[in-house]
Amino acid sequence: MQANVQHALEAIHPKLLKKFETHSIKSRGVDMILEDGTCDVSIPAVSSGTDQELFDKYGKAPLLLGWHEIRQLLFDHLPDGIVHFDTQVTHYEEDEEGVTVHFSGKTPPRRAKLLVGADGYFSKVRTQCLDDGPPDFVGTVMWRARVPWSEGMPHPHTGPARLFGNARPWPLDHKSRFGMLFKIGTLEDTKDRSWCWVLSAPIELLRAAGVAFDPQAKDMKSLQGESGGRDSALRNAKQVFIDFPDSIMDIVRSTNPSTVTQHGLYMRDLGHNQYSPTSAPPSTPKQETPTKPMSKSSAVVHDDSSLESKEGKDEAWGKGCVTLLGDAAHATIPNGQGLSLAIEDAVVLAWHLQQQGVCQSALRSYEKERPPRVKAIHEKGTDSATPEDREGLLFKPYFKPLWRQQSPQDGQSSKHCIVNFDP
Repeated sequence: MQANVQHALEAIHPKLLKKFETHSIKSRGVDMILEDGTCDVSIPAVSSGTDQELFDKYGKAPLLLGWHEIRQLLFDHLPDGIVHFDTQVTHYEEDEEGVTVHFSGKTPPRRAKLLVGADGYFSKVRTQCLDDGPPDFVGTVMWRARVPWSEGMPHPHTGPARLFGNARPWPLDHKSRFGMLFKIGTLEDTKDRSWCWVLSAPIELLRAAGVAFDPQAKDMKSLQGESGGRDSALRNAKQVFIDFPDSIMDIVRSTNPSTVTQHGLYMRDLGHNQYSPTSAPPSTPKQETPTKPMSKSSAVVHDDSSLESKEGKDEAWGKGCVTLLGDAAHATIPNGQGLSLAIEDAVVLAWHLQQQGVCQSALRSYEKERPPRVKAIHEKGTDSATPEDREGLLFKPYFKPLWRQQSPQDGQSSKHCIVNFDP
């Protein structure tokens, strides 16, 4: 969790950020291990004096916390009865007064003034709202699981993370295999599963290993997983990484199969090559039915009147009573910024709703403000950014607080939630 998401959490409420800090751990550095099992290089927790200067200047060092823990801490901050589980949106109906949202199973429809689609890669809200086709498969498949500490793993209290693979400096180039093993912060009920492993491989290597993966599978409802049996994900991972270093594969092979997820990586076009700083995206298999292409400046809304034109509708993240948030709006590579940008989205959207009320104009203001920043972070990333870019994108911008009720203001200051920090 980089500095930018910490600023966003602090804008929701300082006590929420404090809870995240309490349960997180800080980076302990990384040992980079080649596929032959030898350690190539060790990177300390703070890799340069510049990084330490940024942490000291802004008081925001990177934090490590499990996905379950992140979700639970956010849930705990909400009033009781807000979140409902075991149901999925199927479609919605929009009228002049709002939307009626329909769900799977026996969950009754719900009425609302506005609808925010935060339903991931394969968003059904986006499909109905924009009808612009599925996200692009970038050619990479990933496996993840959480495990308890065991002998042979890094020291439970001081050991660095381990990064496996031959590509440098960042291996997610869609051409090479890589693996990671690292400790994460936990809650009381998850402290026995405080380590996480991740494996990633290009689809060509899956095919070479005889592992089937259909990136356009109709039953892939979200980021996490696909059908094929409770042990299929682990079985596939072991097959693709059969000759990977035992220091990670012994852990993988002993993992409970029901805890392993497998998924492809997908992205949305924002008018530039966001797939990798060093390589173009691999070709995506052709679909049976053509999809409507997105315009070059996709996701940008220039003014309210543009929503009336065909081009404006293609570019928007939403229309009418509906907007999008997180991966549903702008899927990116899993480098921590997917979560960060989703929480940023939520803070900026909430601020515009706070300023303007629960109305469509607040959605359009949010849709105007977000794309330039999202695009900048997609382009620069966090793994290959210069210290100047890191400071300008991740540390310096902060969010006007939501927890301190603010009345709408006149002038330019009321138009943007993000301003620059002046230490």
